[in-house]
Amino acid sequence: MSQHAQPSALSTQVHIQWGSLLSYGSFFRVFTLLLMTFSPVSNRALFEPTRPFTELITSFCLLAGGLVFMESTDPIISALEYRGLTPMFTLNVSVGCIALVMAWIMSVFAIKDWLKLRIGN
Repeated sequence: MSQHAQPSALSTQVHIQWGSLLSYGSFFRVFTLLLMTFSPVSNRALFEPTRPFTELITSFCLLAGGLVFMESTDPIISALEYRGLTPMFTLNVSVGCIALVMAWIMSVFAIKDWLKLRIGN
């Protein structure tokens, strides 16, 4: 994505970042498919959802890549340049925000699962 004409070096770096994040997400999605293809499945597990650890990494990369993609518009890049912010600053903020959102979501689901076990449904 960084190979098409960009108005500035900051814009090029941001495009490289979100392209890399989406590429990493696709790599881990392929790894998930390989794990699910080659791992043995018991009869009981056929009716239960599987949760490979690679899906967590895939979700993180795709969410972070999407957020960085939304930052790659011309008005936002102009605002970042005006304030003197670097591409690594924006990447760190984006990754941090996504990590907090994913931690919150996982906490909510963990509490939900705990309540389900406690209530017995």
